[in-house]
Amino acid sequence: MISDKINLKINPTLLVNLTFCFLPISFIFGNLITNINTLLLCVLGIFHLKSKILEIKFDRTIKIIFLFFLVIFFSTSLSFLKSFYLKDILRFTLKKI
Repeated sequence: MISDKINLKINPTLLVNLTFCFLPISFIFGNLITNINTLLLCVLGIFHLKSKILEIKFDRTIKIIFLFFLVIFFSTSLSFLKSFYLKDILRFTLKKI
């Protein structure tokens, strides 16, 4: 009996496209699935562009866009931490009253 080896080659472009196509469906299923799909899209995109990322020379507009999203991420993180710690402080002070 001759066993045939199945040669499975993963096409990264196809995986990224399929993940992107399931993005609208993930909105229907909820926030967790949307976050997982977005994370998977980012990871697969980096996997697909792993050799090209270091070759790209970033111009001024790309740097400004990156800085914009970095500031948004930083301010959201600070806002989350502030609300998280203030909620505990307010809850503790209300128990004393």
